[in-house]
Amino acid sequence: MLTKTHYPENLLPNQLDEYLAKGWFRMGQMIFTCHFLCLQGDVYSPIWMRLSLAQHTFSKRMRKRMRQIETRFRIEVKPAEINETKEQLYQHHRSRFAGFISETLAESLLDFSTKNIYQTHEINVFDGEKLIAVSFFDMGQKSIASILGMFHPDYAQYSLGFYTMMAEVKYGQELGLDYYYPGYVVHNYPKFDYKLRIGEMEYFDFDSQDWLPFADMDSNRLPAVALKARLQKMQTLLDAFDIDNHRLMYPLYDKVTDHDHQEAFMNYPLFVACHYHYLNDRIIAIEYDLTLETYRLSVYSRLDNLFYFFPFMIDENYDMGNTYFDYLIRDYIIVESDLPEMILYALESIHHEKVNQKDT
Repeated sequence: MLTKTHYPENLLPNQLDEYLAKGWFRMGQMIFTCHFLCLQGDVYSPIWMRLSLAQHTFSKRMRKRMRQIETRFRIEVKPAEINETKEQLYQHHRSRFAGFISETLAESLLDFSTKNIYQTHEINVFDGEKLIAVSFFDMGQKSIASILGMFHPDYAQYSLGFYTMMAEVKYGQELGLDYYYPGYVVHNYPKFDYKLRIGEMEYFDFDSQDWLPFADMDSNRLPAVALKARLQKMQTLLDAFDIDNHRLMYPLYDKVTDHDHQEAFMNYPLFVACHYHYLNDRIIAIEYDLTLETYRLSVYSRLDNLFYFFPFMIDENYDMGNTYFDYLIRDYIIVESDLPEMILYALESIHHEKVNQKDT
């Protein structure tokens, strides 16, 4: 599975360390890992990051910035709690983002639960008695994971969101922890690049299941980049033979809840539709399986519309002409091969059969 989610009832600090070391991250009370993200009408791969605390040294500029803020404001580190002041600060934070984001801080951290299974702490920044910034982070036995940072817009010039990240790193170093996990960055999507300013990091390589220097990462090996390249190769061949095709984004690829039939559902976020209106409520689709390194030509049936189950996804500003919003479940596989020419041959056979049916 390209997306994995766990809902543990309890989680010890050393267990959190194990999850983080395998490229997992928490959202609400769930903890998950994934290969793809559908963001603003395109498909990307998250790059899970970590910083070695023992090896990290703040730059002279960063140390100066930290001293300035800690002189100007009051800093407090303590176990996390949710109150009305932080909820108001969260609403300022929430207004900065397009698309779906949890409506309340409590929902974002606790998922409507009254129990927090994580050892969550917070760093508060006060101007006098006014709370102007806060960040939440989870404590493992040997690691620290940054979860959420927010600040009052009136203090934007102080870069308090970045300061609280530096303060989290400093706190982890003072405790003698091994790693700081800031979540993920996204190739060719600069919104998360501020995390890279902290220092030299490692990224989690899904192929080797190991942490490697981020500076050495080959972006062509990222799942989203590789998937697009394989499908483009297929489309170039189809175009050369004048075969109708259309690449579509499929946001439902990881939202199947029927685990008994999980493998029958479309489970990649991009596919190429051919003979788009063929077979009434069914379509012929080409997928590329990155795990098996094969193309797959299949007939799929269309089920319920996405927005019936996930109406909030309308806010993601998808390109309606290039996004498929129905569940797709596979009826049967026509052909599977690592050679795109075999897919082409099968499609040509289908096309000739369709033409002959019309003629008769």
